Amino acid sequence: MSGIVRERVRRDAGRLIPETPIAELRSRIADRQEIVIFDKVYPAADCLALRRAITGWGEATEPWPQGVSASRPGTTFHRLDDGSVPTKMPHIFHQYGFADLDPLPAPLAATVGRLRAELIDLQNQLAGTDFGPATDEFRAKALRHPRGGGHLVAHVHPYEPARVALFLNLSEPGTDYASGAAQFHTAGHGWVDTHDEFRIGDVLAWRYDLVHGVSAVEPGGDPIWEGDDGLWIFAMEWVESHPKSGPASA
Repeated sequence: MSGIVRERVRRDAGRLIPETPIAELRSRIADRQEIVIFDKVYPAADCLALRRAITGWGEATEPWPQGVSASRPGTTFHRLDDGSVPTKMPHIFHQYGFADLDPLPAPLAATVGRLRAELIDLQNQLAGTDFGPATDEFRAKALRHPRGGGHLVAHVHPYEPARVALFLNLSEPGTDYASGAAQFHTAGHGWVDTHDEFRIGDVLAWRYDLVHGVSAVEPGGDPIWEGDDGLWIFAMEWVESHPKSGPASA
């Protein structure tokens, strides 16, 4: 699809190293506003195991109250946002935020910690930033957009300080959800829909100030909160950027 470029990474001493020169990737993302998808970075079985572990932790943990902000340093939480509470960026999803890994079961904490370190390192390479893997500047988040209308309205973040952001898909289009996708509005390609290209285990990189959102996942009924299917996105949230973000039209 126009606007999407597929790339590959290799593992080297626990790091994800793009096969294409970094200067070329930076140009694709920052200047050409292309959506770069790194192919099959993580095995599908690992992605399935992670989302099941996250779901299990949520089932055993008291949810954060709807309508109460969890955007504060060191907060680890989960909250089912069903759209009943007004927000500046309307959405329907179950969100899991991991700032402090200590409250998590040891296997889940280890996996989230490893992913956080690897993805922040890759983001640093692509953006020319120097974030550490364990600071209060950001937290790892997993967002489950349920079948039956899970979505996130189109919105925008400030370019700095992140410059580039990464999404890891923990779900498989056509299996876990039939419709709905992360979408981006770019200068050269208009709206780019990633449903057919962004598969389980892929990592998607994009310029952080692009207008973007998640279109409705299998709309037409009530959200299906049971189970662990739907569209899952694992990402990093920059705490500084969240209050400066808001809805946008393109």
